[in-house]
Amino acid sequence: MPSEELKDFNLKKRLQRAELALLSSDLETADSIYNEILENWEMYEKALKEREMEAMECLALIAHIEKLLEEKRKEVLDQFEATKARRAYALLSIK
Repeated sequence: MPSEELKDFNLKKRLQRAELALLSSDLETADSIYNEILENWEMYEKALKEREMEAMECLALIAHIEKLLEEKRKEVLDQFEATKARRAYALLSIK
């Protein structure tokens, strides 16, 4: 299978087509699709592992960003509270 075609080759869609072919009693088409999947299994397996790795990286980035956001929110809140306290102190010292 040429590499250009691999980009558009989707395992889930192929499995669904095989299922539909079986449900409509089209054994020849289902068998053909299934054999094609088996022939290209290494490619599918590699693509699935890459997607899994990408998903894990995304989850790690989400956790990291969430932590940074919490830190920044706390920092902004602390700055706001400090500014509020300085203003209150300044008002008291004016009186």
